[in-house]
Amino acid sequence: MDYLTIGEYTVTFDEQGASIERERPCATYRITVATATNAVDFMRHHRGLCFAMVNNRPEDLAVYKRQDHVKGGGR
Repeated sequence: MDYLTIGEYTVTFDEQGASIERERPCATYRITVATATNAVDFMRHHRGLCFAMVNNRPEDLAVYKRQDHVKGGGR
């Protein structure tokens, strides 16, 4: 599996796009586009995301945040 570490974030690539994880505080983000399926394209086409991760600005990643279901709530 292809991955990239930028600051406190780990980006994991697959055929549909990229999953971005931050360990502390725990947060998961997802971008599903063809230009986010490998590290080179991700850095080339999504510079804003890269800079947000380097500068540790989770508010700039908020639009990509995955909503984790709380145990016992929702579907």
